[in-house]
Amino acid sequence: MQQVIRLNWTSYVDNHTTDNIEYDFWGGDELAELYYKYLLNENLLLCDYRPMLRKTLVLLSEPSYNLNEYYVLFSKMLDSINNKKVKQRNKQIKACILVLKLVIHWAIDANNYKHAINIAEYSVLYFWNFIRQNNLFTDSAIMENFKIIYTELCTLYIKNHNRFYNLYCFPDGMHGFTNSASPEAEGIAVFEQMGFLAMVGIFSISNMLRSKNEKIISDITNVCKSLKVLIENHRSLLNPLYDSHCIEISLAAIVLYMCNETDFLFSWLSEISNHILFAYKILGKYFPVDSDSFRDLIMENNKNKENFLRSSNLFYWLLEWMSFSENEDLYKAVSENLSATSTNVCVQQWFPDEDSESKIYTTNAGFVTGYSQALHTFPKTLSEMKKVLDTKREKECSLSDFSCFQYGFPELLLLSSRHFRTPIVPDYVKQFVNDIKSVNEE
Repeated sequence: MQQVIRLNWTSYVDNHTTDNIEYDFWGGDELAELYYKYLLNENLLLCDYRPMLRKTLVLLSEPSYNLNEYYVLFSKMLDSINNKKVKQRNKQIKACILVLKLVIHWAIDANNYKHAINIAEYSVLYFWNFIRQNNLFTDSAIMENFKIIYTELCTLYIKNHNRFYNLYCFPDGMHGFTNSASPEAEGIAVFEQMGFLAMVGIFSISNMLRSKNEKIISDITNVCKSLKVLIENHRSLLNPLYDSHCIEISLAAIVLYMCNETDFLFSWLSEISNHILFAYKILGKYFPVDSDSFRDLIMENNKNKENFLRSSNLFYWLLEWMSFSENEDLYKAVSENLSATSTNVCVQQWFPDEDSESKIYTTNAGFVTGYSQALHTFPKTLSEMKKVLDTKREKECSLSDFSCFQYGFPELLLLSSRHFRTPIVPDYVKQFVNDIKSVNEE
Protein backbone atom coordinates (compact mmCIF):
# COMPACT_ATOMS: atom_id res chain seq x y z
CA MET A 1 0.00 0.00 0.00
CA GLN A 2 1.48 3.34 -1.02
CA GLN A 3 1.90 5.91 1.74
CA VAL A 4 -0.26 8.50 -0.04
CA ILE A 5 -3.42 6.36 0.21
CA ARG A 6 -2.85 4.94 3.69
CA LEU A 7 -4.91 7.68 5.39
CA ASN A 8 -7.76 7.20 2.91
CA TRP A 9 -7.67 3.46 3.56
CA THR A 10 -7.78 3.91 7.35
CA SER A 11 -10.64 6.39 7.07
CA TYR A 12 -12.61 4.10 4.76
CA VAL A 13 -12.18 1.12 7.09
CA ASP A 14 -13.27 3.16 10.13
CA ASN A 15 -16.40 4.40 8.33
CA HIS A 16 -17.48 1.09 6.82
CA THR A 17 -16.69 -1.53 9.45
CA THR A 18 -19.88 -3.02 10.91
CA ASP A 19 -20.89 -6.01 13.01
CA ASN A 20 -21.03 -8.07 9.81
CA ILE A 21 -18.21 -6.52 7.77
CA GLU A 22 -14.50 -6.32 8.62
CA TYR A 23 -11.58 -5.19 6.48
CA ASP A 24 -7.98 -6.32 6.36
CA PHE A 25 -5.04 -5.49 4.13
CA TRP A 26 -2.64 -8.17 2.96
CA GLY A 27 0.72 -6.66 2.05
CA GLY A 28 3.85 -8.43 0.89
CA ASP A 29 4.84 -9.74 4.33
CA GLU A 30 1.40 -11.20 4.99
CA LEU A 31 1.22 -12.76 1.52
CA ALA A 32 4.69 -14.27 1.93
CA GLU A 33 3.66 -15.87 5.22
CA LEU A 34 0.36 -17.17 3.75
CA TYR A 35 2.24 -18.54 0.75
CA TYR A 36 4.72 -20.20 3.09
CA LYS A 37 1.90 -21.81 5.10
CA TYR A 38 -0.63 -22.77 2.43
CA LEU A 39 0.74 -22.56 -1.12
CA LEU A 40 4.11 -24.26 -0.96
CA ASN A 41 3.15 -26.35 -3.98
CA GLU A 42 5.02 -23.55 -5.79
CA ASN A 43 2.34 -23.05 -8.46
CA LEU A 44 3.46 -19.43 -8.51
CA LEU A 45 6.67 -20.45 -10.28
CA LEU A 46 7.50 -22.11 -13.57
CA CYS A 47 8.66 -25.71 -13.28
CA ASP A 48 12.27 -24.74 -14.08
CA TYR A 49 12.42 -22.44 -11.05
CA ARG A 50 10.84 -24.67 -8.41
CA PRO A 51 13.90 -26.84 -7.60
CA MET A 52 15.97 -23.70 -6.97
CA LEU A 53 13.37 -22.34 -4.56
CA ARG A 54 13.10 -25.68 -2.74
CA LYS A 55 16.87 -25.99 -2.34
CA THR A 56 17.14 -22.38 -1.14
CA LEU A 57 14.48 -22.88 1.54
CA VAL A 58 16.01 -26.17 2.70
CA LEU A 59 19.54 -24.74 3.06
CA LEU A 60 18.74 -21.32 4.57
CA SER A 61 19.34 -22.62 8.10
CA GLU A 62 22.96 -23.49 7.18
CA PRO A 63 25.27 -20.56 8.09
CA SER A 64 27.80 -21.57 5.41
CA TYR A 65 25.24 -21.76 2.57
CA ASN A 66 26.34 -19.48 -0.29
CA LEU A 67 22.76 -18.61 -1.45
CA ASN A 68 23.71 -19.39 -5.05
CA GLU A 69 20.34 -21.02 -5.87
CA TYR A 70 18.44 -17.93 -4.79
CA TYR A 71 20.76 -15.64 -6.76
CA VAL A 72 20.25 -17.73 -9.91
CA LEU A 73 16.49 -17.94 -9.31
CA PHE A 74 16.01 -14.19 -8.84
CA SER A 75 18.22 -13.26 -11.79
CA LYS A 76 16.54 -15.77 -14.13
CA MET A 77 13.07 -14.57 -13.14
CA LEU A 78 14.03 -10.97 -13.93
CA ASP A 79 15.96 -11.79 -17.09
CA SER A 80 12.94 -13.66 -18.50
CA ILE A 81 10.85 -10.46 -18.37
CA ASN A 82 12.70 -8.45 -21.04
CA ASN A 83 10.25 -8.46 -23.98
CA LYS A 84 6.97 -9.05 -22.19
CA LYS A 85 3.99 -6.74 -22.28
CA VAL A 86 3.55 -4.30 -19.42
CA LYS A 87 0.84 -6.32 -17.66
CA GLN A 88 2.83 -9.56 -17.89
CA ARG A 89 6.00 -7.76 -16.85
CA ASN A 90 4.40 -6.28 -13.73
CA LYS A 91 2.90 -9.64 -12.80
CA GLN A 92 6.30 -11.32 -13.08
CA ILE A 93 7.93 -8.57 -11.00
CA LYS A 94 5.31 -9.07 -8.29
CA ALA A 95 6.20 -12.77 -8.33
CA CYS A 96 9.89 -11.88 -7.89
CA ILE A 97 9.08 -9.67 -4.91
CA LEU A 98 6.86 -12.34 -3.35
CA VAL A 99 9.63 -14.95 -3.69
CA LEU A 100 12.08 -12.45 -2.16
CA LYS A 101 9.80 -11.85 0.84
CA LEU A 102 9.17 -15.57 1.23
CA VAL A 103 12.88 -16.43 1.30
CA ILE A 104 13.64 -13.57 3.71
CA HIS A 105 10.78 -14.69 5.95
CA TRP A 106 12.20 -18.23 5.97
CA ALA A 107 15.75 -16.97 6.70
CA ILE A 108 14.54 -14.92 9.66
CA ASP A 109 12.53 -17.94 10.84
CA ALA A 110 15.87 -19.79 10.84
CA ASN A 111 17.39 -16.91 12.87
CA ASN A 112 19.80 -16.15 10.05
CA TYR A 113 19.75 -12.39 9.46
CA LYS A 114 23.03 -12.55 7.55
CA HIS A 115 21.40 -14.64 4.80
CA ALA A 116 18.32 -12.39 4.81
CA ILE A 117 20.48 -9.27 4.34
CA ASN A 118 22.61 -10.82 1.59
CA ILE A 119 19.44 -11.93 -0.24
CA ALA A 120 17.98 -8.41 -0.07
CA GLU A 121 21.25 -6.73 -1.07
CA TYR A 122 21.62 -8.91 -4.14
CA SER A 123 17.98 -8.32 -5.09
CA VAL A 124 18.29 -4.52 -4.82
CA LEU A 125 21.43 -4.47 -6.97
CA TYR A 126 20.19 -6.94 -9.58
CA PHE A 127 16.80 -5.20 -9.86
CA TRP A 128 18.57 -1.88 -10.44
CA ASN A 129 20.61 -3.52 -13.19
CA PHE A 130 17.35 -4.81 -14.74
CA ILE A 131 16.02 -1.24 -14.71
CA ARG A 132 19.27 0.06 -16.22
CA GLN A 133 19.39 -2.55 -18.99
CA ASN A 134 15.81 -1.83 -20.03
CA ASN A 135 15.94 1.95 -19.44
CA LEU A 136 12.91 1.91 -17.13
CA PHE A 137 13.94 4.80 -14.89
CA THR A 138 10.89 6.86 -15.87
CA ASP A 139 8.43 3.98 -15.33
CA SER A 140 6.75 4.89 -12.04
CA ALA A 141 5.41 1.35 -11.41
CA ILE A 142 8.87 -0.18 -11.88
CA MET A 143 10.51 2.39 -9.60
CA GLU A 144 7.86 1.76 -6.93
CA ASN A 145 8.72 -1.93 -7.05
CA PHE A 146 12.40 -1.07 -6.72
CA LYS A 147 11.60 1.01 -3.63
CA ILE A 148 9.72 -1.95 -2.11
CA ILE A 149 12.86 -4.11 -2.34
CA TYR A 150 15.05 -1.19 -1.21
CA THR A 151 12.82 -0.63 1.84
CA GLU A 152 12.96 -4.35 2.64
CA LEU A 153 16.74 -4.12 2.81
CA CYS A 154 16.62 -0.96 4.98
CA THR A 155 14.27 -2.73 7.40
CA LEU A 156 16.59 -5.75 7.64
CA TYR A 157 19.62 -3.56 8.39
CA ILE A 158 17.69 -1.86 11.20
CA LYS A 159 16.38 -5.16 12.61
CA ASN A 160 19.91 -6.55 12.59
CA HIS A 161 21.15 -3.47 14.48
CA ASN A 162 18.38 -3.79 17.08
CA ARG A 163 19.07 -7.49 17.46
CA PHE A 164 22.76 -7.04 18.26
CA TYR A 165 22.87 -3.61 19.88
CA ASN A 166 23.17 -4.98 23.45
CA LEU A 167 26.22 -6.98 22.36
CA TYR A 168 27.85 -3.85 20.91
CA CYS A 169 27.84 -2.35 24.38
CA PHE A 170 29.95 -5.02 26.11
CA PRO A 171 33.69 -5.59 25.66
CA ASP A 172 34.01 -8.20 22.90
CA GLY A 173 30.27 -8.76 23.14
CA MET A 174 30.01 -9.84 19.49
CA HIS A 175 32.60 -12.56 19.95
CA GLY A 176 31.00 -15.92 20.49
CA PHE A 177 27.82 -15.49 18.48
CA THR A 178 29.52 -17.21 15.49
CA ASN A 179 29.84 -20.43 17.54
CA SER A 180 33.38 -20.72 16.20
CA ALA A 181 36.54 -21.50 18.14
CA SER A 182 38.58 -19.62 15.54
CA PRO A 183 39.60 -16.04 16.46
CA GLU A 184 39.97 -15.35 12.73
CA ALA A 185 36.35 -16.36 12.03
CA GLU A 186 35.12 -14.21 14.91
CA GLY A 187 37.16 -11.22 13.73
CA ILE A 188 35.72 -11.52 10.22
CA ALA A 189 32.18 -11.70 11.64
CA VAL A 190 32.66 -8.51 13.67
CA PHE A 191 33.91 -6.62 10.59
CA GLU A 192 30.87 -7.90 8.69
CA GLN A 193 28.55 -6.63 11.42
CA MET A 194 30.28 -3.24 11.30
CA GLY A 195 29.59 -3.18 7.55
CA PHE A 196 25.89 -3.95 8.09
CA LEU A 197 25.66 -1.23 10.73
CA ALA A 198 27.50 1.34 8.59
CA MET A 199 25.07 0.66 5.73
CA VAL A 200 22.20 1.80 7.98
CA GLY A 201 23.99 5.14 8.21
CA ILE A 202 24.83 5.24 4.48
CA PHE A 203 21.21 4.61 3.51
CA SER A 204 20.00 7.21 6.03
CA ILE A 205 22.42 9.79 4.63
CA SER A 206 21.21 9.12 1.09
CA ASN A 207 17.54 9.23 2.14
CA MET A 208 18.15 12.57 3.85
CA LEU A 209 19.78 14.02 0.73
CA ARG A 210 16.93 12.75 -1.49
CA SER A 211 14.07 13.89 0.72
CA LYS A 212 15.75 17.01 2.17
CA ASN A 213 14.32 15.81 5.49
CA GLU A 214 16.60 17.01 8.27
CA LYS A 215 14.74 14.87 10.82
CA ILE A 216 16.72 11.90 9.48
CA ILE A 217 19.87 13.47 10.96
CA SER A 218 18.90 12.04 14.36
CA ASP A 219 18.82 8.54 12.81
CA ILE A 220 22.31 9.06 11.35
CA THR A 221 23.55 10.31 14.73
CA ASN A 222 22.20 7.21 16.46
CA VAL A 223 23.96 4.94 13.96
CA CYS A 224 27.17 6.88 14.53
CA LYS A 225 26.85 6.36 18.30
CA SER A 226 26.34 2.63 17.74
CA LEU A 227 29.42 2.51 15.51
CA LYS A 228 31.53 4.21 18.16
CA VAL A 229 30.28 1.82 20.84
CA LEU A 230 30.98 -1.20 18.61
CA ILE A 231 34.52 -0.03 17.76
CA GLU A 232 35.36 0.95 21.34
CA ASN A 233 34.28 -2.44 22.70
CA HIS A 234 35.79 -4.68 20.02
CA ARG A 235 39.54 -4.54 19.66
CA SER A 236 39.29 -6.95 16.74
CA LEU A 237 38.21 -3.90 14.71
CA LEU A 238 41.78 -2.64 15.10
CA ASN A 239 43.00 -5.75 13.27
CA PRO A 240 41.69 -6.01 9.69
CA LEU A 241 42.37 -9.60 8.60
CA TYR A 242 41.60 -9.20 4.89
CA ASP A 243 42.85 -6.40 2.69
CA SER A 244 39.22 -5.98 1.56
CA HIS A 245 38.26 -4.97 5.09
CA CYS A 246 39.17 -1.50 3.83
CA ILE A 247 35.57 -1.54 2.53
CA GLU A 248 34.00 -1.88 6.00
CA ILE A 249 36.49 0.62 7.43
CA SER A 250 35.60 3.19 4.76
CA LEU A 251 31.84 2.65 5.16
CA ALA A 252 32.16 3.29 8.89
CA ALA A 253 34.49 6.24 8.23
CA ILE A 254 31.87 7.90 5.98
CA VAL A 255 29.27 7.81 8.75
CA LEU A 256 31.73 9.00 11.42
CA TYR A 257 32.93 11.84 9.17
CA MET A 258 29.34 12.84 8.37
CA CYS A 259 28.65 13.18 12.11
CA ASN A 260 31.81 15.24 12.66
CA GLU A 261 33.43 12.49 14.77
CA THR A 262 36.76 13.23 13.12
CA ASP A 263 38.90 12.97 16.28
CA PHE A 264 37.51 9.51 16.98
CA LEU A 265 37.82 8.49 13.32
CA PHE A 266 41.45 9.49 12.82
CA SER A 267 42.48 8.09 16.20
CA TRP A 268 40.90 4.75 15.23
CA LEU A 269 42.64 4.69 11.84
CA SER A 270 45.95 5.57 13.48
CA GLU A 271 45.56 2.67 15.92
CA ILE A 272 44.78 0.33 13.01
CA SER A 273 48.12 1.26 11.42
CA ASN A 274 49.88 0.54 14.75
CA HIS A 275 48.27 -2.88 14.96
CA ILE A 276 49.07 -3.78 11.36
CA LEU A 277 52.74 -2.98 11.98
CA PHE A 278 52.80 -5.04 15.20
CA ALA A 279 50.89 -7.96 13.67
CA TYR A 280 53.21 -8.20 10.67
CA LYS A 281 56.58 -7.47 12.29
CA ILE A 282 56.16 -9.16 15.68
CA LEU A 283 53.31 -11.68 15.62
CA GLY A 284 53.65 -12.76 12.01
CA LYS A 285 49.87 -13.29 11.87
CA TYR A 286 46.56 -11.37 12.12
CA PHE A 287 47.74 -8.88 9.48
CA PRO A 288 45.56 -8.12 6.42
CA VAL A 289 46.24 -10.77 3.78
CA ASP A 290 45.89 -9.69 0.15
CA SER A 291 43.18 -12.27 -0.64
CA ASP A 292 39.76 -13.32 0.67
CA SER A 293 40.93 -16.85 1.40
CA PHE A 294 40.31 -18.08 4.94
CA ARG A 295 43.02 -20.68 4.37
CA ASP A 296 45.55 -17.87 3.86
CA LEU A 297 44.58 -16.40 7.23
CA ILE A 298 45.28 -19.57 9.16
CA MET A 299 48.46 -20.35 7.17
CA GLU A 300 50.19 -17.00 7.69
CA ASN A 301 53.26 -16.95 9.97
CA ASN A 302 56.63 -15.23 10.28
CA LYS A 303 58.30 -17.61 7.81
CA ASN A 304 55.92 -17.06 4.91
CA LYS A 305 54.29 -13.71 5.70
CA GLU A 306 55.74 -11.97 2.62
CA ASN A 307 53.64 -14.30 0.44
CA PHE A 308 50.43 -12.95 1.95
CA LEU A 309 51.08 -9.19 1.84
CA ARG A 310 52.30 -8.43 -1.66
CA SER A 311 49.75 -5.75 -2.52
CA SER A 312 47.33 -3.60 -0.54
CA ASN A 313 44.29 -1.45 -1.21
CA LEU A 314 43.86 -1.05 2.54
CA PHE A 315 47.10 0.92 2.85
CA TYR A 316 45.90 3.29 0.12
CA TRP A 317 42.58 3.84 1.87
CA LEU A 318 44.17 4.47 5.25
CA LEU A 319 46.43 7.08 3.66
CA GLU A 320 43.53 8.66 1.75
CA TRP A 321 41.38 8.96 4.85
CA MET A 322 44.28 10.31 6.92
CA SER A 323 44.90 12.95 4.25
CA PHE A 324 41.47 14.38 5.14
CA SER A 325 42.64 14.93 8.74
CA GLU A 326 44.72 17.99 7.73
CA ASN A 327 47.05 16.92 10.56
CA GLU A 328 50.58 16.56 9.20
CA ASP A 329 52.00 14.82 12.28
CA LEU A 330 49.16 12.31 12.44
CA TYR A 331 49.41 11.56 8.74
CA LYS A 332 53.18 11.07 8.96
CA ALA A 333 52.81 8.67 11.89
CA VAL A 334 50.38 6.48 9.94
CA SER A 335 52.47 6.72 6.78
CA GLU A 336 55.60 5.66 8.67
CA ASN A 337 53.78 2.70 10.26
CA LEU A 338 52.54 1.43 6.92
CA SER A 339 55.83 1.97 5.07
CA ALA A 340 57.69 0.18 7.90
CA THR A 341 55.31 -2.79 7.83
CA SER A 342 56.78 -4.22 4.63
CA THR A 343 59.09 -2.81 2.00
CA ASN A 344 57.76 -5.32 -0.55
CA VAL A 345 54.06 -4.40 -0.47
CA CYS A 346 52.64 -2.74 -3.58
CA VAL A 347 50.16 -0.03 -2.54
CA GLN A 348 47.50 0.28 -5.21
CA GLN A 349 43.94 1.38 -5.91
CA TRP A 350 41.25 0.34 -8.38
CA PHE A 351 39.54 2.86 -10.66
CA PRO A 352 36.39 2.21 -12.73
CA ASP A 353 36.29 2.64 -16.50
CA GLU A 354 33.48 2.95 -19.06
CA ASP A 355 32.65 -0.78 -18.77
CA SER A 356 32.27 -0.77 -14.97
CA GLU A 357 28.67 0.47 -15.01
CA SER A 358 27.56 -2.71 -16.83
CA LYS A 359 29.11 -5.00 -14.19
CA ILE A 360 29.05 -3.21 -10.86
CA TYR A 361 25.47 -4.20 -9.91
CA THR A 362 25.88 -7.93 -10.61
CA THR A 363 29.43 -8.95 -9.71
CA ASN A 364 32.79 -7.77 -8.36
CA ALA A 365 33.49 -5.19 -11.05
CA GLY A 366 37.10 -4.93 -9.89
CA PHE A 367 37.83 -8.38 -11.36
CA VAL A 368 36.46 -7.74 -14.84
CA THR A 369 36.59 -3.98 -15.51
CA GLY A 370 38.59 -0.89 -14.60
CA TYR A 371 42.27 -0.78 -13.83
CA SER A 372 44.60 -0.55 -10.85
CA GLN A 373 47.18 2.14 -10.26
CA ALA A 374 50.18 1.46 -8.04
CA LEU A 375 51.93 4.14 -6.00
CA HIS A 376 55.52 4.22 -7.24
CA THR A 377 56.65 6.13 -4.16
CA PHE A 378 55.08 5.99 -0.72
CA PRO A 379 53.41 9.37 0.06
CA LYS A 380 55.11 10.47 3.27
CA THR A 381 53.44 13.87 3.65
CA LEU A 382 49.94 15.27 3.30
CA SER A 383 50.87 17.28 0.23
CA GLU A 384 52.31 14.21 -1.50
CA MET A 385 49.16 12.21 -0.83
CA LYS A 386 46.92 15.04 -2.05
CA LYS A 387 48.87 15.14 -5.31
CA VAL A 388 48.11 11.44 -5.73
CA LEU A 389 44.41 12.05 -5.09
CA ASP A 390 44.29 14.96 -7.53
CA THR A 391 46.01 13.07 -10.34
CA LYS A 392 43.81 12.86 -13.43
CA ARG A 393 43.49 9.43 -15.03
CA GLU A 394 42.58 9.22 -18.70
CA LYS A 395 40.55 5.97 -18.65
CA GLU A 396 38.70 6.61 -15.40
CA CYS A 397 34.97 7.25 -15.71
CA SER A 398 33.33 9.91 -13.57
CA LEU A 399 30.67 9.37 -10.92
CA SER A 400 28.10 10.99 -13.21
CA ASP A 401 28.56 8.10 -15.66
CA PHE A 402 26.88 5.72 -13.20
CA SER A 403 23.10 5.40 -13.51
CA CYS A 404 22.70 5.25 -9.72
CA PHE A 405 24.20 8.76 -9.51
CA GLN A 406 22.11 10.01 -12.41
CA TYR A 407 18.84 8.80 -10.84
CA GLY A 408 19.42 9.56 -7.18
CA PHE A 409 20.66 6.32 -5.59
CA PRO A 410 24.46 6.82 -5.31
CA GLU A 411 24.63 4.51 -2.29
CA LEU A 412 24.27 1.54 -4.66
CA LEU A 413 27.99 1.87 -5.47
CA LEU A 414 28.80 1.39 -1.79
CA LEU A 415 26.26 -1.43 -1.54
CA SER A 416 28.04 -3.18 -4.43
CA SER A 417 31.32 -2.81 -2.54
CA ARG A 418 29.87 -4.34 0.61
CA HIS A 419 28.07 -7.18 -1.17
CA PHE A 420 30.27 -8.12 -4.13
CA ARG A 421 33.55 -6.82 -2.59
CA THR A 422 34.00 -4.38 -5.48
CA PRO A 423 36.65 -1.84 -4.46
CA ILE A 424 35.16 1.46 -3.37
CA VAL A 425 35.38 4.14 -6.06
CA PRO A 426 37.98 6.65 -4.74
CA ASP A 427 36.23 9.72 -6.16
CA TYR A 428 33.05 8.78 -4.27
CA VAL A 429 34.73 9.32 -0.90
CA LYS A 430 36.67 12.35 -2.09
CA GLN A 431 33.47 14.03 -3.35
CA PHE A 432 31.60 13.09 -0.17
CA VAL A 433 34.27 14.61 2.06
CA ASN A 434 34.40 17.80 -0.03
CA ASP A 435 30.58 18.10 0.07
CA ILE A 436 30.54 17.74 3.88
CA LYS A 437 33.30 20.34 4.19
CA SER A 438 31.29 22.76 2.05
CA VAL A 439 28.18 22.25 4.18
CA ASN A 440 30.14 22.79 7.41
CA GLU A 441 31.74 25.97 6.04
CA GLU A 442 28.31 27.37 5.16
